[in-house]
Amino acid sequence: MRSRAATAAAVAALIALAGLGATVVAGCAPDPAPAAAASPPQRPGPAGLRAHLDAVARLTGAARDAALDAWRLPEATWRALVTDAYRDHWADYRDALAARRGDLVRSLGTWRGGATRVQYADDPDLTAEQVRLRWVMPTGRPGAIADGFSVVFFFDGDGWRVLVGLDDVIGARIERAQPRCTGAYLDASAKRCREWAWEIAEGALRDDDGRIRRGCTQAMALGCGGAAPAP
Repeated sequence: MRSRAATAAAVAALIALAGLGATVVAGCAPDPAPAAAASPPQRPGPAGLRAHLDAVARLTGAARDAALDAWRLPEATWRALVTDAYRDHWADYRDALAARRGDLVRSLGTWRGGATRVQYADDPDLTAEQVRLRWVMPTGRPGAIADGFSVVFFFDGDGWRVLVGLDDVIGARIERAQPRCTGAYLDASAKRCREWAWEIAEGALRDDDGRIRRGCTQAMALGCGGAAPAP
């Protein structure tokens, strides 16, 4: 029979071998996958938009692409929320947003936590496009503006989305019905011009030549878009 000392030595050898095996297995194990990027926070209001943009601006690669993709309003949500004249134009919105992706990437690249605010149509600091984008959503559901971005952000209950104008689509439709009137539609310098611009836009979105011509006649008579005012 083995002596007690020999048995103890054998046990110690087995323990050492087991430890070596565990070390080898651990050394061969694959590196843990990197932690997934946290989803940008989704809270309404100007402060919520600022926190959202802060988070998106820190993302890179596929995570940033996914965040940009999520800025597009789903078609069902678009149809449920927008004003009636825009309802059938989700495909135009989708294409217009895709065309602006490079602008959005550049704006994110320069975002340093700037100011955010509610989109009021009488805000003198809005661009002409941002003024016209107030027509997309019903009264009482304004979007939000962020410094350095030419678009309008909108919180749809699930997250932040981006609204862009349909000026190319509307302008092309105007020119078919009333040539040389697009300038009057784009003129947001005075309230009277903005009011008739909405009439023109609604005619274009509804494919209503009569409404386009009526709005163009009134807007151009007021001198909108550089037209000579009617005497």
